[in-house]
Amino acid sequence: MLTSFLVSDSKKTPYYVTIKQQQKLWDMCLVDHPKVNSLADVQQLAVRYPHTEKARVGGPLFHCILMDVEETKSAAMVMYGK
Repeated sequence: MLTSFLVSDSKKTPYYVTIKQQQKLWDMCLVDHPKVNSLADVQQLAVRYPHTEKARVGGPLFHCILMDVEETKSAAMVMYGK
């Protein structure tokens, strides 16, 4: 469902359509974010997601930012979807 689009037929019946994974689709859905200092910074990105316009009805219905977290020496992922 992460790479789904919403389409409808001539009767306006809605359907979810999932597209085969390909680089262009991932480029639309996944964004590298600059390194953040702490988990609190990650939490703020989750609360104030900077790309809400990217995941919208029509599709793709999923968007994600990926970043390194200096405090934990790990990576983080924040997802947004409709």
